[in-house]
Amino acid sequence: MAKRAKGTGTLRKRADGRWEGRLYLGKDENGKNQYKTVTSKKKSECQNKLDKLIAEEEKRKRNENFKYGDCINPTVEEWNRIYIEDFCTGYLKPKTISGYKSMIKNYINPYLGKYHLRDLSKLICQQYIMDIYENGRINQKRTSDIAQGLSSRTVKDIKIILHASLEKAVEEGIIDKNPTDKLNMPKDRVKGMTTLTKEQSNRLLEEAFNSGCFEFYYLELTTGLRLGEILALEWEDLDVKNKTLSITKQVQRIDGILQAETPKTKNSIRTIAISSDCATALAKLKMRQAKGTTLMFPSPETGTYRDQNAVTRKFKRMLRRAGLPQEVRFHDLRHTCATIALEEGVEIKALSSMLGHSDVAFTMNTYVHATKKIKTSAADKMEAAFQIGYSAVMDVECKLKEA
Repeated sequence: MAKRAKGTGTLRKRADGRWEGRLYLGKDENGKNQYKTVTSKKKSECQNKLDKLIAEEEKRKRNENFKYGDCINPTVEEWNRIYIEDFCTGYLKPKTISGYKSMIKNYINPYLGKYHLRDLSKLICQQYIMDIYENGRINQKRTSDIAQGLSSRTVKDIKIILHASLEKAVEEGIIDKNPTDKLNMPKDRVKGMTTLTKEQSNRLLEEAFNSGCFEFYYLELTTGLRLGEILALEWEDLDVKNKTLSITKQVQRIDGILQAETPKTKNSIRTIAISSDCATALAKLKMRQAKGTTLMFPSPETGTYRDQNAVTRKFKRMLRRAGLPQEVRFHDLRHTCATIALEEGVEIKALSSMLGHSDVAFTMNTYVHATKKIKTSAADKMEAAFQIGYSAVMDVECKLKEA
């Protein structure tokens, strides 16, 4: 029998007829030889078990030499864990890390997790991007959702996370280049925006009054605050005299715990003007609350931050009682506020600042349906301004034709 190469273990048939594979691990602290063994009835099965044992041992030895796990050629799943734990923690905000973990768990590892980094090609990544765009939806929350595919925005967010993870692998010298560079990203799907009309908005406010939360929804419909922002408001943020509200934080659930965090963008930190009616309503609300209450809209059960999911569930019940469309989300109230504001003549720049958008162009692109009405209205007003001159010319032309 030919001698087996060093490091490949030994294979023998025992007296009981079973096959045994043995791998030498070295000496322990007392100088004694250490072995690991596998057994099977068939020689081929035993060899396969031994080969697997050898591969695991080789990987364990490599890991001892590297701070960040198997840095020779880790899988995407292994590297994502290293990326989050060793490169993101302590650098990114906890909420951002929580979002990264969720995206990786739900949309990256199930598709690419078993690939080794060096086996990833640009073609594989391109096919992956299109796959999740067409078939990546985990559950369908609304009837307007694409049945199985993800939105182009979600796909873009996933690609950003994957690209950042692989870019760090390039910096660490694990791979030569990032296979997600210059991928062809899917374009936005055409979809409508759900908003309430003025009449519907007033019906919602009537229901809010009957449900004991009028001030909450009146503030939302007149300012378009994000849900996390309105839940984080404290009484010290309100200036009744100057009729302003300071937005400096937002409630987020991080690892199952509700807490207030500073917004990611500087534009989200802002001071907005509120109407006289809104300031008066909030001042009366404060008088009704228990002395020492710091939060503007605390949870009635705990006195701390309200759970966003609880607000959403109550909102759905209010919609049903008010006879309003069930597909309306709480975030659509923000869209409703913006749409009505534009239709009422609020300047786009002022609206963009109130909503905390990064720039005016984003606001215009988001509410293009409303800006079209504004342009049409502007054209109609210009027509009215020169109606006398236009009519005079038309009368002259008519007389000339008659002659």
